[in-house]
Amino acid sequence: SDLVDVSIQRDMSETVEDEKAALRCRAEAAEITAQELASTVEAYHMQHEQHTARQQGVEHRTGQMVQQHTDRISDLEADLSNARADAVVATTERDILAEQLA
Repeated sequence: SDLVDVSIQRDMSETVEDEKAALRCRAEAAEITAQELASTVEAYHMQHEQHTARQQGVEHRTGQMVQQHTDRISDLEADLSNARADAVVATTERDILAEQLA
């Protein structure tokens, strides 16, 4: 009876130790997985920041280009307006000369 009790206790101790060892292994595996996931998340954050910075750069450059084109259009419109005014003056001067010569 004592031998059976000792044998049962030894089996239970071995089972408990085995379970503890298995739990330690799972805990270590879970820790490794958590570290890998943290690294992956950090990498995604960095990629996101890079993409955001790149997008903001593109938007900034696009905004500059639009502003330059808008400024150029304004300049061309002013040139056109001045050319029309010059044409009116030239036409008037031509008409005056034509009357004087007539």
